[in-house]
Amino acid sequence: MFRQAIGLETFKVLSSSEFCHLDMTFGVYVIGASHLVQCRLWTELLSCSDMHLISPVLSLGPDFNDEKLFSYQDSELCYSFEIEIQPMGELEELEQICSELSNSKIIVNSEFSDKSDKEVNRPPPVTYLGVNPLDKGLEVRSFHYYSQESFAVISRSLMRIR
Repeated sequence: MFRQAIGLETFKVLSSSEFCHLDMTFGVYVIGASHLVQCRLWTELLSCSDMHLISPVLSLGPDFNDEKLFSYQDSELCYSFEIEIQPMGELEELEQICSELSNSKIIVNSEFSDKSDKEVNRPPPVTYLGVNPLDKGLEVRSFHYYSQESFAVISRSLMRIR
């Protein structure tokens, strides 16, 4: 979580959606196997990469400190973030999660298929975002599936603008 907008020029944007809500422009971007959600007040970046030039206000390490819920609050923003790493073996599990997220108001997703996925008959890696505008904020649910490792990262964040 960054307390400002981050320039997109450092990322390869694969799919995106921009929309107006609460008199602000929001952007939701799939950047490789990661995602970025932002408005002029903040940026949520879910990625294994490091942003060297900007210090985050909330940063989670590789072990997530064995917690599942994180939060940040200041005079303009109340932010909470939940994450879960889950083994994924069955195609049905993948389809079920994507189906649940498809009920969201805004959907942004991308598949990263390559030859090795087809050779071993496994679903390709995918990033799937479901976004729901709220009365005073935004809910973002994400599903990042990494087929070569057979696990998924599932997150939910709530941003409330004060």
